[in-house]
Amino acid sequence: MVSTALVMLHAFVPALFAGFVLACVGAGLLLVRAGDRARRALQVLAVLGGVAVLALTLTPSSAEPAPAFCAIQWEPFSPGVTGLANMVLFVPLAYFGGLATRRPLLVVLGAVALSASIEVVQGAVVPLGRACDTDDLWSNAVGAAAGGVLAALALLVALPLRRSGPQAVAGGA
Repeated sequence: MVSTALVMLHAFVPALFAGFVLACVGAGLLLVRAGDRARRALQVLAVLGGVAVLALTLTPSSAEPAPAFCAIQWEPFSPGVTGLANMVLFVPLAYFGGLATRRPLLVVLGAVALSASIEVVQGAVVPLGRACDTDDLWSNAVGAAAGGVLAALALLVALPLRRSGPQAVAGGA
């Protein structure tokens, strides 16, 4: 259902996804700059990102049950809407998780492990009607890495600004 809508709107998908990622980056920067009182919101957004990943990858497909197999390919940047969707799917999880924990690299590694686990389940649980595909894993890993890099950059930018904000000035007076 989601993939059908994305294919029907394929001309707008890159702009929609770019807007979504930019909105995530903006929200994350604002929350990081808000300090520890906003950390709970970052945690909630990371969990929601994880729930979205699980809901979109492990709910049964409307198609017939797929045979239990895994397509092993080496095409890290799957062309088309599906590859882009698989990349964007893991950006919020890695981005907000990296901001919430202040450990983007560990979150990226966890997200890649989650993606690999999802592919194994998709290949092993025939009634899901989904198939394991390494292209999905590569695309998810690229999205997680992008989210991790964005989180690291946001932490570098926002945390020094927070330290040099009004509190630092008041403390020096």
